[in-house]
Amino acid sequence: MNGDIETIQFDQLDTLYKIETAAHLVPWPWPSFSRCFERGYLGRCYRLDGELAGFYWAMVGVDDIQLLNLAVDPAKQNNGIGAELLQDLIVRTDTLGKEQLFLEVRESNASAIALYSKHGFCEVGQRVDYYPMPFGGRETAIVMAKQMLNAE
Repeated sequence: MNGDIETIQFDQLDTLYKIETAAHLVPWPWPSFSRCFERGYLGRCYRLDGELAGFYWAMVGVDDIQLLNLAVDPAKQNNGIGAELLQDLIVRTDTLGKEQLFLEVRESNASAIALYSKHGFCEVGQRVDYYPMPFGGRETAIVMAKQMLNAE
């Protein structure tokens, strides 16, 4: 891919939220999405040929980082953008000296689970009935973690 990863800016939120709503089965509500920026969470976006194509939000803790959300524009998926965004977060986690990187993923999201596994994440638990389904019901989340090798 011929893209750049940059820190999310306020004026990008509307465009990134359009990606959020297109990419997720049950997207975050706008207040939850915009609150990540307001609270200063780690937010990075992928720009491909001048257009925003994906993003992630992560929360930095004392010893770890929690990936809260990663989305790629459905029209641009399967081109390595998600992998590049994930690798950017892994590098930042390592640079900050954090011990682990955590995330939750829908148990039905086989492509995301494969991506995370390929990048060294392992299943460490489950959260039953964690994710809402679009027409009622709930879905289990797989909790995954990556142990960082260069943690201080």
